[in-house]
Amino acid sequence: MTSCGFIFPLGGLRVFATLRFRKGADKAAATRPAGATRVSRRGVAIMQSPGANGRNCGLATPALEKPMPSKRLLAAQEKLRRYGLTLPEAFEDHPWGHIALKVRKKAFVFLSGTEFHEGKLRITVKLPRSGEIVKETLPYVEAAGYGLGRSGWITARFAPKDRIDIAMLCDWIDQSYVAIAPKKLGALVAAHRRGES
Repeated sequence: MTSCGFIFPLGGLRVFATLRFRKGADKAAATRPAGATRVSRRGVAIMQSPGANGRNCGLATPALEKPMPSKRLLAAQEKLRRYGLTLPEAFEDHPWGHIALKVRKKAFVFLSGTEFHEGKLRITVKLPRSGEIVKETLPYVEAAGYGLGRSGWITARFAPKDRIDIAMLCDWIDQSYVAIAPKKLGALVAAHRRGES
């Protein structure tokens, strides 16, 4: 027998389980997960940890909890997503469970999507001119991860009870679009922002 671990969603939670395979068998013929997954009275997914020989050793380990986002944060994310999609040639993609708004295959906004880390809404945009000032003045803003912060990308995080200024975030989406989009498309949005349309 060969074992293979994997993570799968269960009622808003992520659960780790192990599949057992017979040697030479394909993955489609795999047996059910060796760890019996169930939900406790408190709503926490519990998995019985398999032993070294592939049998259940009787130890219960809590799975990773994934907090459910508030309706308020989901509504704010939807407003931002819809606004971003109104920009010329903008379209939506879903890498890694996030929402990426793109123009000509280049992302100009990242939203939490289904991945509300610690129950917070995240928006990542490129602000090449105002990014440094925004990071210094707003406590919920920081340089974006993965080295993007060096190129002017910032990430803002909002908890369920935080005040969310949708107008300001839409302005950031415009700035990010102008920074990423081809010059002709960026000029359309810049002209609209100045009221020249």
